[in-house]
Amino acid sequence: MHINDILTIQDERKRSDSLRKHFAPYSEVIDVTGSEAVTMVVLVNLSVKRGAIKDLSNRESARNIMADKKHILSCIQEIAWQHSHNLKHPDARVSGGRIMVSSPLHYAGYISSHGLERELGWSHNSAAYNNAKMFCATFLWNGHVRNLSTILDEGRQVWRDSIQSLGLKDKNFDELVSFIKEYDSRPDFPPEVSLFSPQVRFFYHGNYVAITPVVSHTMMAHIQRLARRKVGFFARLAFPRSAAIGDLAGSMGGNINILHYPPSLRSSASGGLSGSRINAIMEGEYFFDTGCLFDKNFLAACEVLRNAKRFSTDRGRRQEKRYAISKMKSALVEWLDPVYEWREAIEEEMGEPISGLADSLEWRISSLRGKPSSALVRELSRVLNGQLGSHRKTRHLAYHYELMTPLKTILRKVLSEGSPRENPMPQLSRSEESHGSYLYLKGMRVYDASAMANPYLCGIPSLTALWGLIKEYEIKLKALSHTDVEFDGVAWFLREYQERGDTKIPAPKLSEEPGRLMRSGLLPSRYCDMTMDVVVRVHDPDLELAAIDHQLLQAACPGRFAGGALHPPSLQDEHYWCQVDDGDNLFKKLRRLPHSGRWVTPSTIQSDSLLETLDLCNKFSDLRPVSAGYALLEDPVERVGSLMVLHAYAESLISMARLVSPIEYRWKGWEVFAQQAFWGMQPEKCAMLMARA
Repeated sequence: MHINDILTIQDERKRSDSLRKHFAPYSEVIDVTGSEAVTMVVLVNLSVKRGAIKDLSNRESARNIMADKKHILSCIQEIAWQHSHNLKHPDARVSGGRIMVSSPLHYAGYISSHGLERELGWSHNSAAYNNAKMFCATFLWNGHVRNLSTILDEGRQVWRDSIQSLGLKDKNFDELVSFIKEYDSRPDFPPEVSLFSPQVRFFYHGNYVAITPVVSHTMMAHIQRLARRKVGFFARLAFPRSAAIGDLAGSMGGNINILHYPPSLRSSASGGLSGSRINAIMEGEYFFDTGCLFDKNFLAACEVLRNAKRFSTDRGRRQEKRYAISKMKSALVEWLDPVYEWREAIEEEMGEPISGLADSLEWRISSLRGKPSSALVRELSRVLNGQLGSHRKTRHLAYHYELMTPLKTILRKVLSEGSPRENPMPQLSRSEESHGSYLYLKGMRVYDASAMANPYLCGIPSLTALWGLIKEYEIKLKALSHTDVEFDGVAWFLREYQERGDTKIPAPKLSEEPGRLMRSGLLPSRYCDMTMDVVVRVHDPDLELAAIDHQLLQAACPGRFAGGALHPPSLQDEHYWCQVDDGDNLFKKLRRLPHSGRWVTPSTIQSDSLLETLDLCNKFSDLRPVSAGYALLEDPVERVGSLMVLHAYAESLISMARLVSPIEYRWKGWEVFAQQAFWGMQPEKCAMLMARA
């Protein structure tokens, strides 16, 4: 929107409210090109309290404000507290420094403020909240985001004329510019780490360094605008003392929008193994898992193939179509899976088919070896389309000319692969067997874990927290067992997940002053309780892991995960919750995991744009944005207050993960699971990235 569109509003109050709103950080940046003089008037009037000026476009009131040298000086002083990354979010008690840097380097498949038009925010004393607006409020000029401090520093004549038209003389203007340069020349990073700033430890280029994640003003403002456009799913956090956090939080009254993408787990497992299946077949019914056909992922995939809305780029179209076909195949695998489970139960209980079952479609499918006949594929296709046509959600997809051929092709491929239980396990060479051991933690319970993966995102806990869990486990196990085993990959299965938004009262802790206790402030957040399985891949060339006592393996397991308490299952439920296995034996256990859970795995489809990522995640509900590492904003340096010798500030990165049903890996086998499901840390030159191990 251009500022001239707002100035045409006749009602004085509505015009001022609209101007105030469009110069706020959460709004789309307003274009002021060609209207520099009136923009200068609005910016000057914004620097006083809301009730003091009724009409923000009033030139006379702006001239009176410009005549107040003390007020103008207080506005100039706030230039020193501009930032690119906000140190005071979410804790307003952090003080004494700012961060002013460019966006971090770009990493393919990871989303940061890189690629967004750079914007500057402000955070300092809440009493100076309005004073900061004159020189720090952003606007669009000649196609670029600017504010008054940067544009006057560049010496643009049109802005010099605009500010001098409000009564500022040449000499005073030169003094103004010199003051701007003076206050804007403060250090780009704080000299010490605040006691209230979080720190995490990473192994980086041969040394442990402390990392302090900080919030990009550009990224956070972008998320607020996406939320106002209702692009994606969002939750809202209410921050106290919002003006002390910064101009963005203050402009929204502390109600900050964050991305909200918790994992979607099925409430119960599909299929069944009871004798009622036999009666259903005798009565001419089918017991395929029809719930998979009503899943959002399957419906979205069908819409893609029906020429529904697609991305504008060729790469996006190809990527989306490939993913849609893979999702249709996954859904049809789940649709057929009860047949194979039932066949297995019949064979275990009776050893031979019951009379009357041999001619059933289910029995012929589960008995198939090799390629299916065209007649069998056609018959199964008729059943599939019949079930699609029997429900209002999928009626429009039944016998659709764009879907008939792809569905038959996918069914033929699924039937050709045969029963998942008949797939042979991959034969490992002696070297692979000796180097590949796995540690399986089953049914681990997590309470009060942080669902805030990073300041932008709520949902699945951070992948870096998962990596921190297994590295802490590795360190403790080495100390207890005196071995050199190394954990180089981790797979993560969520059995249950429940999110909560209650505020926690922090425990008191010792302050820097001897004998004095202090309590952290109450900050809004989201928490979750989970039940999860963790599979750790261990590099064990000397076969040391198998020789470690079982009680030592249990004793070394950490008691914390993502800020929450980590507990093993009760001994009544699972006595051997910590097991060492090779791939063959482990997979026999993993393929029997409950259908209601999901593996959190690296996604093959990635994007560098947050808007495109949200579009994909909204379309395919098995895709989720996750916190997947940090991009450094500086080289690690020695800094007072750091937990380690070296310290660096960093920006959190978002990537995409895929929630995979255990049925899918049961069909594809151990080899595919081992290749696709494991996460690992990949240190880059200036980043720590969680990616496929």
